[in-house]
Amino acid sequence: MDYIKHLTEWISNAKDSKLVSGPSTLRAVQAIKNGVPINKTGYGNTTNGAAMKISPIGLISEYNQLDELMKNVYDICLPTHNSSIAVSGACVVAACISYVAAGGKDLNEMWELAIKVAEDSKGIGAEFPSPSLSFRIQYVRDIVDNCLEEEAIIRIVNELGTGVETIETIPAVLAVVQLANGDPMKAAKISASLGADTDTIGAISASICGGMTPNFDESDVSIIEEINSLDFDKLAEKALPFSPYYI
Repeated sequence: MDYIKHLTEWISNAKDSKLVSGPSTLRAVQAIKNGVPINKTGYGNTTNGAAMKISPIGLISEYNQLDELMKNVYDICLPTHNSSIAVSGACVVAACISYVAAGGKDLNEMWELAIKVAEDSKGIGAEFPSPSLSFRIQYVRDIVDNCLEEEAIIRIVNELGTGVETIETIPAVLAVVQLANGDPMKAAKISASLGADTDTIGAISASICGGMTPNFDESDVSIIEEINSLDFDKLAEKALPFSPYYI
């Protein structure tokens, strides 16, 4: 309930909230304000907002304890993205974030983890018609394994899509992570070249890559902090005690 309270307050009061919030979240928050129960406010929302905001759950969950991780993800998804595909996509992202937070860097292991989580999580959340996420992950893996970068990008855009739907976003994210070979800046640039929902694909893929290769140019970090009024050191200090990998 604290999460719902903070989300509602932020959308109501932050000057840029309407610009950066997705359609599913805005509809759900309005429904919450209207008194609709939270087990109904996110029903049928299949877009990628849940996957985009779920990285913190990956930081506080263990990828090798999937039942707990998936429950944590579902609790966050319920008010705004209560559909099986949105929850499943968010579970994949959270598991990948947890994997890299634990020190994981093996792309093959990450692919296998993503496929497993997509399968294990597909029954969580309200049932809603969707193609198979695990099939599409395997499909895009075959593309990036067997194509040069330029051809892979063209095929991802034309065959799988890069729009706001979770079923398009998650395969594209994983493909970008491999094409960038874990380099967050390259992931951001590849994402920008895809077209459509580039900011979401870039945010997720760069966050995964950031955990794999956390070597950023200090000038880039300073620019990001200044433009967005952030202090990454303070944010890290606040988050660190909640990490299961923190000793």
